[in-house]
Amino acid sequence: MKKLQLFLSAIFLTLSFGLAQTGYARTDDYTVKPIIPENQSNKDLGYFDILLGADKEQTLQVELSNNTEQEIKIDVTLSSAVTNMTGLVVYEPTEIVADSSLKYNLKDYVNTPKVVTLPPLTRQKLDLKVKMPNEAFDGQIAGGITFSKEGQNDKEEDSEGITVKNTYSYTIALLMRQNDNEVSPDLKLKTVSPSQINGRNVINVNLQNPTMTYINTMNVKATISGISNTDIKYTYSNSMMQMAPNTSFDLPIPTSNQSAATRVSEPLKPGKYRLQLVVNARTDNQRKI
Repeated sequence: MKKLQLFLSAIFLTLSFGLAQTGYARTDDYTVKPIIPENQSNKDLGYFDILLGADKEQTLQVELSNNTEQEIKIDVTLSSAVTNMTGLVVYEPTEIVADSSLKYNLKDYVNTPKVVTLPPLTRQKLDLKVKMPNEAFDGQIAGGITFSKEGQNDKEEDSEGITVKNTYSYTIALLMRQNDNEVSPDLKLKTVSPSQINGRNVINVNLQNPTMTYINTMNVKATISGISNTDIKYTYSNSMMQMAPNTSFDLPIPTSNQSAATRVSEPLKPGKYRLQLVVNARTDNQRKI
């Protein structure tokens, strides 16, 4: 385990614009259960965390059960792990763009059927064919396998004509490593820019983890102070955040009135600002749930 401390202060930005003020999963229909292999790092985990040599191949298995008296089809989707704007690692498919530091995207190294048909009241094993990259590396490839029942995206209307969608999916994380060597942590500040979330003004601080290791237990404290106008001050703090290997995310610092119950969004004023950002975190080779 290694500790990481990042202190960023006296970082200047100029705003010359005007924004408007404005594991094991079960449903009644089916179940999904990973079959833990012998080369699993910890057999008590409810997801895959395998140790496999460079250029080696392996077949992992997931047990699918149809608990209904009708045939059902399950969509299977592979995705690389990403970090969302709240500092949570996401293993299911998203619209988040892969970071530029990502060299090995998990979906390029796993093959599996895209659709599985389950007859009524049956149990079936699904093969996941894994191939490790032929290059040696320290760290982890991280991602997930998502299972969702077909037909859930069909629109349904209630008696008042309101459209309702109920969709359920289950994701099993898959971590792949070649060894147990520790990876030195790194955290980079990439950009600082104005933006909006749900009509509220924020200042996005883009943080990047360019290494093949998790950054766990991230505690973030940020202060943005006006240089042109010293009366302006925005503060933000968050604890127990996490970043997946080779990912980046925009940390949104709100420009709202932090003392007000309604947290009314304030318009960003043109001028120069100073960002002071302190991040304390630790890394290890284990995904934390």
